Amino acid sequence: MVFLTLERAMRLCTVANCSRYAKVHGRCLLHAKIKSNWEKAAPTMSIEMLTGVQPLNERRSKKNRWCSITECEQLARIDGLCTRHNMQLSSKKRKCVIVTCNSYARTRGLCTRHGGGNLCRFQGCKTSAQSGGLCRLHGGGPRCKHPKCDQFSKTVHLCPRFAKLDSKCLIHSIAPGRMSLDSILSAPAKRPRKLCSIDECQKLSRIDGLCTRHNMMYSSKRRKCSAEGCKSYARVRGLCARHSSLKV
Repeated sequence: MVFLTLERAMRLCTVANCSRYAKVHGRCLLHAKIKSNWEKAAPTMSIEMLTGVQPLNERRSKKNRWCSITECEQLARIDGLCTRHNMQLSSKKRKCVIVTCNSYARTRGLCTRHGGGNLCRFQGCKTSAQSGGLCRLHGGGPRCKHPKCDQFSKTVHLCPRFAKLDSKCLIHSIAPGRMSLDSILSAPAKRPRKLCSIDECQKLSRIDGLCTRHNMMYSSKRRKCSAEGCKSYARVRGLCARHSSLKV
């Protein structure tokens, strides 16, 4: 069993102006983690930015951990870094090496637009591959299932109106004799709106071919109270709630 001496246990972090106790290889836990991240990160940041002293801020709470990058006022989210600096320093989320490109790299330090990711297997083609390891120009991507048709399937990139086309192109997805291509591409026709069946009533029908007002008047469930001079609707035995209670 290895015992630590008091002098070794009270040793401070070797990073300048750091008052934390050393835990791993002469560094505190925070700077040891930063060093490991720095070794994996892209060489676009300087080590001074990571090991510099953070200015004290009276507004900072002791319960919150702040980004370890100097002069960064954001809270730490992952590995002692804020979201922006973690995206810059993480080896899994490096930026594209092309200058002025803000996209994240996929493979070989390049984003998809600049040649990253899976490329087409066709010799000399630098376009991103679709299905089968080929781009659309060289035969990749979903094709129409209709025999002797070389068009691409339109099921993926259409609105829900055309979503169920059975993996066929737009032309072959149309049932013969049922509709034309123009009818699919045109706007849907408005459904005819029925009016109330009562003469000279211009309101729309809601229930049983009647508008709301006439349905309340003529529906068997909404008859008027049979008591003389009462305009309330019947509830029980042809009487409204008030007159039915009087009969009892």
